[in-house]
Amino acid sequence: MRFHNLRCEVCGSSSLKVVGKRCYRRAEMDKLDVYNAMRFKVLFEKWFPNQTEVELSSIYCVRCGLAIYQPRPEPADLNAKYRYLAELGQDYSKVAPYNSPTEIERSTLIYEYLSKRIRLRDVEDVLDYGGGDGRLMQAFVKAGKTCFNLDYSSSCIPSVRKLGDTLDDVGQDQKFDLIVCSHVIEHVAEPLSVIRRLAEHLKSGCWLYVEVPMEIWKAAPLQHEPVTHINFFTPSSLWNLLYLAGLIEC
Repeated sequence: MRFHNLRCEVCGSSSLKVVGKRCYRRAEMDKLDVYNAMRFKVLFEKWFPNQTEVELSSIYCVRCGLAIYQPRPEPADLNAKYRYLAELGQDYSKVAPYNSPTEIERSTLIYEYLSKRIRLRDVEDVLDYGGGDGRLMQAFVKAGKTCFNLDYSSSCIPSVRKLGDTLDDVGQDQKFDLIVCSHVIEHVAEPLSVIRRLAEHLKSGCWLYVEVPMEIWKAAPLQHEPVTHINFFTPSSLWNLLYLAGLIEC
């Protein structure tokens, strides 16, 4: 964990303002549902072992609008988190069946959204970055696209090929017509670095789709558990992220 000398993970500014604090207690774990209890286990057994309480400060970048918290998880902390959750038995199939109406609708909505904005008919190869078991690719598979997945899940849904756990598992020369990054960047320690690396795996003139939740609304984004999301975006901070990655122009 990084305790000092924090800078904005999007624009690099050190103009960070504390806008809230929250204390998390190990004793609360017994009152939580399975999902949140597993994340409290990460907090107290991997990130802050031997501590019974952890206070986090919500920090807002005055320059670009990104919110993070301090102490700041680093890449090794996130890697430990996902591997530990896998050991604890996190199973994407238990969230909802991949072919349930809700999951199919979510995939279809993204496919239809993209079909109105890019030349989706020209897309052949699609990478779902951080897509769990690849369920978001269902509409793309149905349309005849060749779909790949990159995440810590042990397996993928039918017709989606797992490439590995992280971008380190993708060959340097392997490129795609479309990369889908849906509700992922809020989870990573170095979002600008990740977006830049994803862009390197795009074929010339092709597309990267990035979607994040809107979680900053009238108050500091201090969640019930601080392990799932570590970045909290506004429209301006997401725009700045893509601009600094060289993906959009002024």
